[in-house]
Amino acid sequence: MSDLPFQKGELVSYSDGKNIHHGEIWSIDEVELKVKGGGIFAIPREKWCAVSKEQGADDTHHDQSCEMVPKNTLLVDLTRVDLRDAFRACPSTDVVTHLGQAFGCCGNIASISVTLGTKKKDEVTISFADAEAYEKAMQSQEENYEQFKAMVAKVVDEGATQRAEKLEAEIVAATGATTYALAELQEGCPSGVPPTMKENFLSDADFELAFKMSRADFLKLPQWKRDIAKKDAKLF
Repeated sequence: MSDLPFQKGELVSYSDGKNIHHGEIWSIDEVELKVKGGGIFAIPREKWCAVSKEQGADDTHHDQSCEMVPKNTLLVDLTRVDLRDAFRACPSTDVVTHLGQAFGCCGNIASISVTLGTKKKDEVTISFADAEAYEKAMQSQEENYEQFKAMVAKVVDEGATQRAEKLEAEIVAATGATTYALAELQEGCPSGVPPTMKENFLSDADFELAFKMSRADFLKLPQWKRDIAKKDAKLF
């Protein structure tokens, strides 16, 4: 392959004759350049003359309308399963707050736009007040994404724990704190005991015997791990 004027990962602007588009070079070969920004934008080699590296682009062009990603705006890559799942797991009222906390170290954030779970395509963008903040965000985005995912995981776990504790309290109150022997619950389901909630009718001692952990630690587990533990204890 001969020397190419661009490199993967470079930030560029592209003029299609009507608009200025901004994005990151996604892939490049001898005949085609693909720029990622609001989707993948393919540019054949004969039109590479309309592509400029952002550092050398004329700022006057950025006043024109932009159909891809506006200047100084980071488009979150929701094709990544880990990020998409994190955004969908996070309560909608907390998404903007946690994104602001994760990327706030980069500089002033002008706006955050979140479109998830609607008839429109899922899209999350973070617009920065200046180029310096945007460049810092681009350089540290992986670290910031990890921080965001950790925040979401904490919120989800806390929510799950609170729901489980509330449910347990309701069950105990409704049953008058009735407990059954571990063997009795393993062999069958006494009257009034929901088949999927047998663990809530164990004494603390039998609970720790069955699960090898305290009730509090059990409630901190995600639901799928609890289900596996209940199957192993023959309580599911």
